[in-house]
Amino acid sequence: SSRKHARTAQVVDAFAELMKAQRGEVECVITSAVPLTKPQLKKIQDGLASQTGGQAVAVSTVVDESILGGVTVQIGDKFLDMSVSSKINTYKRGLM
Repeated sequence: SSRKHARTAQVVDAFAELMKAQRGEVECVITSAVPLTKPQLKKIQDGLASQTGGQAVAVSTVVDESILGGVTVQIGDKFLDMSVSSKINTYKRGLM
């Protein structure tokens, strides 16, 4: 059943998180409006590694056209929004 499959997926995800923690890995999700090139991804990974004190960073990427441009970066409970849509929203709020 799909319920059993969903629970199995949750267990697998939880186990993966525990293994990352055991290895001292930090999970990071990078969202961009278009797929990142390998050089762009490498530059971001290098920057992240320097910010995490040399901890290994497990990076996954997501494409979301709604951010229009730029990137958002989620590392654990920290979120950095450098998207064009965020800048437009900030500008709009300043005009009101």
